[in-house]
Amino acid sequence: MKKRVFVVDDEPKIGDLFSNVLQRDGYQGDTFMNPLDMLDRLSDETQHPDVILADMMLPDLSGVELLEVLEDRGTEVPVIIMTAHSSVQTAVEAMQHGAFHYLQKPVNLEEMRALLKKALELHDVQKELKTIKDKQRAAYPIDGILGDSAAVIEVRETIQTLCQAPSTTVLFSGETGVGKNLAAKTLHYNSPRSKNAFTEINCAALPDNLLEAELFG
Repeated sequence: MKKRVFVVDDEPKIGDLFSNVLQRDGYQGDTFMNPLDMLDRLSDETQHPDVILADMMLPDLSGVELLEVLEDRGTEVPVIIMTAHSSVQTAVEAMQHGAFHYLQKPVNLEEMRALLKKALELHDVQKELKTIKDKQRAAYPIDGILGDSAAVIEVRETIQTLCQAPSTTVLFSGETGVGKNLAAKTLHYNSPRSKNAFTEINCAALPDNLLEAELFG
């Protein structure tokens, strides 16, 4: 299946040029003059791109504002920002808002090809990681903590609440065998924390002089 690239540029000649280049290189190139039209297309799960090439200066939304919308939607697609208004500040701002990289207009096609290749490699890794995370999340549903007692119901409800507070530090305590590890993994894989790795450390197996370094660096 061909990799799909969305090109967002309000200059028709630029869009046509990139579309022709992408097709010659074996990609499926979809062009948009308005970022809102591109966002509408993203609502169709079957039409998601593998990479987005977007101009910084666009009607209705700037390139940075587009990046913010994509971030709010949780759209994990590498975005390469293009601009004729080149400056360090603009590049840094785009990168801070999640841009994969930055191209200055007039675009060097070889540079664009190299960036597309790297962005596609990143996207493949992201999709593989998402598949792994989805499997882990499915393995630890909140209702997988079984029991009908008031205490177990309270644990499930507390974990559900904590899933919406990813910046909160949580300590599970209790006797051996009560399910602290299960509760911790359930919280991790059902919250925004799941974007990061779950690291399990057996403190009892660490010498005293290494414990602090392992936990706090």
